[in-house]
Amino acid sequence: MSKGTFTNSGHFIVLRGITSEGKILVADPASYKRSKQQFDIDLIINEARKGAGAGGAFWSIWN
Repeated sequence: MSKGTFTNSGHFIVLRGITSEGKILVADPASYKRSKQQFDIDLIINEARKGAGAGGAFWSIWN
């Protein structure tokens, strides 16, 4: 993520789910409080796009 809601300098968050209302659930290693909140997808995309690096704005990891 780039500077904004989640960080002042940039770090990774995990998108861990989506609510029935379409809000995004995150796991933010820098904030337990933010990890308990719900966010609009537009906010996530806009802040991720600004700081896209390390191979892209999003990584998909599964087993």
